[in-house]
Parts: sequence; structure tokens; C-alpha cells
Amino acid sequence: VVPHLVHLLYNGTPKAKEKAAGALKCLSFNKVAHQAIILEANALPALVESLRSDDSMLQTEAAGVIRYLSSMTAKHRKQVVEAGALLPLIDLLHLEIPQEEAAAAIRNLVANSSANERLVVDAGAVPALVGILRTGTTTSQEQAAGCLKNLTMRNNDDSERAIMEANCMDIIISLLQFGAPGVKMQAAAMVRNLIDRMVEFLQEKENSSRQQQGALAVRYLAAFGSEERAAISSEGALEPLLELLRTEGVAVEVMVEAAGAVRNLALDTGEIIRPMVAMGVLPLLAQLLEHESFLVKEHAAGALKNLADNSLGEHHKDMISQGMVPQFVALLSGEAPVAVKSEVAGALVCLTSVFNAYRIVIFDAFSIGPMVEVLELDPASLQPEDSEDPEAPEAPARLDAAALEEAQRQLQEAKRRASRFLRNMGAKYADQIVMAGGLQALEKLLKQALFDKERDDAECFVEAMKAMGAA
Repeated sequence: VVPHLVHLLYNGTPKAKEKAAGALKCLSFNKVAHQAIILEANALPALVESLRSDDSMLQTEAAGVIRYLSSMTAKHRKQVVEAGALLPLIDLLHLEIPQEEAAAAIRNLVANSSANERLVVDAGAVPALVGILRTGTTTSQEQAAGCLKNLTMRNNDDSERAIMEANCMDIIISLLQFGAPGVKMQAAAMVRNLIDRMVEFLQEKENSSRQQQGALAVRYLAAFGSEERAAISSEGALEPLLELLRTEGVAVEVMVEAAGAVRNLALDTGEIIRPMVAMGVLPLLAQLLEHESFLVKEHAAGALKNLADNSLGEHHKDMISQGMVPQFVALLSGEAPVAVKSEVAGALVCLTSVFNAYRIVIFDAFSIGPMVEVLELDPASLQPEDSEDPEAPEAPARLDAAALEEAQRQLQEAKRRASRFLRNMGAKYADQIVMAGGLQALEKLLKQALFDKERDDAECFVEAMKAMGAA
């Protein structure tokens, strides 16, 4: 049977070739003896030629045969590579129909071969595999993620650097959160293997692109879970990350990602927070609150909010003694975006939640009025208005639907946090809150929340009003 099928691969019509390749694929599945017979029948040259055809179904079936021929023995994998199958397989990664079988075949070919791994990386397969992670089917994603995982198994510098440079950490983390079980398993193993490379990229002082990629990867991974944050810390990422933020002249986009990474690392318990504080993260974050970039300010304020929220008051005294409260109030009062004000409000909620002495310091910093102003922010102000005056300064670009939705979410969260702040301050400073218009603002928000059937928001506003004896 096999010689006849191989003959059709060489001499049949396009449809006959496709059916012959399909039959060989079935015969080669999990059967070493059958695989050996197919190889002895000189099928590889015809299979490689089929990979180069213009028929996507023939390409898919041929890639499937090679996938199974490469699945069980090093000898067979060597024969496949020597027949020239690798480069046409990589080309198929860019095509929707055959990419799953092509990725699976490459995954097998690199599984136990450093030489094949180098060939795959040098041929530019990594960006194509990342593309499949972004747009491929679930089964294609699993094969692509498995292939990328195999490229990290031997801790090869070039392979891991190629993956990092493909800027894939966002989609990998997304797949870890929302992907199918098989995809998650492969992606998780790959990410764990890449942490040491993330740290290396952070330390590349002469290459800002790599620094940004390293910080971005740490940022996304740190947001995923406590085990990942612990692994990042144990690999020694904290010190180079903070050093990057201290260094003058670092590109703004690098600073944004590095500050975001610190913010996410601060989500954890004292096991990570205490070393960060010992390394001087608090004065560094205070300095970053004055940075020119609002995104850096947002991440710095978010990191301080996380540190204050997770430390049960352990670091509240340090934040207050280092003069951060006036900085927070200045950001609430100024022209900072809603995202910055929301994080600042969150930090102040934490600082007012434990000791009355801290509430006094925060009140004395004139915080009540600016926090009431957060409650009064108009959702319509989130979208810049078009001006009909041709001589008017150019307005900021209007937000698209997704960006506007995110801005609205941030505004609502900022108002929740502002109301919690007033709740914490209400018992002692109710009169001052009322004089600043806080009660009126809360009543208005409560009516809107009840109208919109937003029960959680309504309860949040009622709690603040109760603290002032008004509900």
C-alpha cells in the first residue's frame, strides 16, 4: 500500500496527491514501524514538494505526515530535516489552513535537537509562531505555544532572546488567563523558562528596546499571580528593575513599563514587598510621582496604593513621613488624568483606614476639597470636544469606543475610592466634608446609582453618608 501511495504523491493529480498524503498521515500516526516503511519508500522528497504547492489542503496533509514522522525517533527527525522540510514548514506558519500541522511538525523537530532549534530560530519562525498565538484557532495556538515552549527547554540564549524580542508577553498572559487548557499548559511552561531572560533584558543599558521588552514581560507576568511574582523575585529581577527606574536618561516608554512592573509586583504580600522597601522603593516611587509622564505617575501611585493596601499599615508611617500626602493631594488638585487620580485616591483610602493620627495629617494637607472634586467629575469631560475655531490650539485626539469605555470605568472607580476616603474621614471631619459639598455630591451619585441599578456603588455611597451621620 505504501509504495502505491508514495507513487501517487509523485505522479497523481492534485486531488490524488491530497488523498495519498491523508492516507500516509493516518498510517504514520503513533506507529514507528509504519513511519520507517514510509521513509524507506522515499516519500520525503514528494512530501517536501507538496509543502511548496499552492494547494492548501495538500500542504496541510503533507505537513501532517511530516508531523507524525517526526514524533517518535531522533533518526526520523534527522531524515526529515535532511530532506529540506524545515524551511517550507516555517513558510506554512503564515497560512491559516496548514499552520496547525506545520507548527506541530516544527514542535516535534525541535523537541530534542539543539541544531534544529537553531535552524528554526535563525529562519525567523518565532514571529510567525507568535502570530498564531494572536490569531490562530485554539488547536493552532496549542501547537504554536508548544513549539515556543520547546524552544526554551534547553535555556538557549538566542532562542529565548528571539521570543522576548517578538513582544509576545501580552498574548501569552492573555492565553494563561483565558486560553484553552492545553494552551495554558504550554504557555505556562514557556513563561517560567523565560524569567531569567527578562532579567537579562532589564540590564541591557545600551539597548532601550530590550530594556522595554524585559520590563514589559515582567509587568505582564507579575500581574498574573503570586507564584509568578515569587519566581520573578527569586530570579533577582527586583534590583535591576529599581535601578532602571533610578537611572537618568532612560527612555519614557521604558520607564512606563518598569514602573508598571513595580506596581504589579507590589500586589503581593510582605515576602516581596519587604525586600522592595529595603531596596528603597518608597522614596523612588515618591520621585516618580513627579515624573513628566502621566503614565509613570499612574503606575507610581498604583504601586504605592498596592504597598499601602497589602502591608496592613506596615509602611503607612514611612509614606507619610516621607511627604507623600502633599504629593497625592497635588495630583488630585491638578490636571492629571482620571487614571492617576483614581490610584491616588486608592492610596489615600488605605492611609486613612488604620490610625486616626494619619487622618489628621491627611486632613491638614487640605485633602477634603480635592477628593470631593473627584466625586464631581463629569463623565462628559473624558471626551475632548472638537473646536470649530480654526485658530484654536489643537485638541487632544478623541477617544475611540474602547478607550472611552476604559476611561469611564476608571472614573467610576475613582469615585468609589473617593467615597471610601470620605467614609474613613467622616466620623471626625463630617462638617468639613459637608462644607466642601461632599454630602451633596454623594447624594447625587447615590440617586444615579439607584437609577442605574448599580447596587455595589449605591452601598459604597451610603456607607460614606452614614459615616457623616447623614443616612
